[in-house]
Amino acid sequence: AKLALIDEFNLPAELWQEISRKLLTRYRARAATESARELRRHCPPVRYALLSAYCWQRRRELIDGLVDLLILIIHRLSVRAEKRITTEMPGELKHVEDKTGTLVRFRVVAGGGELVGSVAQWSLRHG
Repeated sequence: AKLALIDEFNLPAELWQEISRKLLTRYRARAATESARELRRHCPPVRYALLSAYCWQRRRELIDGLVDLLILIIHRLSVRAEKRITTEMPGELKHVEDKTGTLVRFRVVAGGGELVGSVAQWSLRHG
């Protein structure tokens, strides 16, 4: 919901690309610490610069947080899958040479379809 709200402003991706990170951080901090009343008292160019710096940097923080969460979820799923494999088939898959490539090919054949994406294509070529 927060990211969707910030995206409604339609800020261009290149808006703050050419500005130094230090200056952008100062603008964001200023916008974050001033009250709404103080922000409204600024002339429109200053007000919009402060708010756009805040929103642009906040959007990046939200996306970084979502990516970190996705990585954590994928890691947990991987750990659970590895535990399940080791408990259901002890010893059978632990010492198989090229286990990952074999499992990927098995998934393609068993699923009757293709895995999509660069990782799957790399696994099929190198597996």
